[in-house]
Amino acid sequence: MEIGLTFMANTGPKVPQIIKLLDWEDKEDHYIMVMERPIPCMDLKSFVKLHGERLDEWTARKVTRQVIKAADVCIKRGVFHRDIKMENLLANQHTIQVRLIDFGCGVLIKKFAYEDFSGTKAYCPLEVTVNGRYHAKLTTVWSAGRGVRHKEHQKTAPVTATLLFSVSFVSGGLTRVAFPSLHSGLSVLRGRKVLVTSGALT
Repeated sequence: MEIGLTFMANTGPKVPQIIKLLDWEDKEDHYIMVMERPIPCMDLKSFVKLHGERLDEWTARKVTRQVIKAADVCIKRGVFHRDIKMENLLANQHTIQVRLIDFGCGVLIKKFAYEDFSGTKAYCPLEVTVNGRYHAKLTTVWSAGRGVRHKEHQKTAPVTATLLFSVSFVSGGLTRVAFPSLHSGLSVLRGRKVLVTSGALT
């Protein structure tokens, strides 16, 4: 499944925010994937640590725009990644280009709800706990915000925060991304808080 989903995510015009699949080989008991290796790069968690555990507003916006772009393209191409998190995002520390990697927990998009959760439990959408089911688009919005939340700030983040981005569902994707001022007060997107505090990813 991972090979197929990665291939689907790469089908069409090249999107630099998604890791490129160069080749693959499917064996009886395992498979081999040959991926591009951006140089230099590190996962986003290491990138945030490199910047003193905090990102300034400009960097946070640039990173988040690229995460949203990758998620949008995946959905439009029929792929539900299901595991967007800092460890699955590669960042070039010089250009701040971000790439989404690891489609191992992904599944094909469907209109109806999913019941079996696959991914990192710490990033599990609230719908799974409350309703025992979740939907691809809404969960992707949750993951895009929750996935770039730095775990080190979870216990220390202030109660007051501001909306980092808002997303509209257009033409089957997650387009029309808006970035309001970081001083506009607390906002909620379809019941999901996508937050940033003091310019730091939280």
